[in-house]
Amino acid sequence: MVMGMGHRVLEYAMNNKYLEKFLNGPTPFDLELEMIRAQYVQKTISFHSHKHILDVGSGPCAGFLKFDGWETYTVVEPIKEFCEILSDSSLRQKNKVVIVNSTLENAILPQKHYDCVILSSVLHLVKNDIVFLDKIHDICAEKNIVHINVPNKLSIHRILGLRMGILQSLDLLGDKDREYGHYHIYSIKELRDLLMSCGFDIRQTGSYLIKPFDEEKMSEIIDRMIVRGLEKLVEDFKGYGCELYVEAKAIG
Repeated sequence: MVMGMGHRVLEYAMNNKYLEKFLNGPTPFDLELEMIRAQYVQKTISFHSHKHILDVGSGPCAGFLKFDGWETYTVVEPIKEFCEILSDSSLRQKNKVVIVNSTLENAILPQKHYDCVILSSVLHLVKNDIVFLDKIHDICAEKNIVHINVPNKLSIHRILGLRMGILQSLDLLGDKDREYGHYHIYSIKELRDLLMSCGFDIRQTGSYLIKPFDEEKMSEIIDRMIVRGLEKLVEDFKGYGCELYVEAKAIG
């Protein structure tokens, strides 16, 4: 089932860099990073008991294609083309999957509360992250878990960019960030503080995958052995992976 917003979302989608990137095909590094990102989401899904999942900004590969154990799965995705892909993929799920073509702020959700919320590569794309998180808080069930992952302000490749003079400050967005419509770049402390100020209790945090160079250079040199090594390297450089993750619980 797809619930739509019509022409306004289509106009947005046709100018969206993520749609363009999808149509052009993922880079080798994209594929590796997405697999690792999904593993961390799945750890949250598997560890915490859940029945009703809300997946915000999933893109064309929502979690109902990957994860088991849920009763209902709601996707909120603003890009119409991605919703159409997900709709085709969800036909075998009958009425257990609902796809809402909207931003979260404007979405009419089929349920009032969810016990698991996935915000994978989403929060940094939201202009008003406080209002957005307040909305997430309101729709969390009493027993809930929220998984968030975002780019890391202190990723090794950003620090290298600063030392090379490409990036003027770690507090500033890079050229690629602006190109893809990012509004924020967080450190783990900033992300924790933001979530706690919006009424969330932090259960677990971390970073994953050391990324020495930008995406283009990583795609030129990447192979499976290098990726596995860079995954393990984060144990030696805690907090400096290319992405942060947080498991949080809405309280109060």
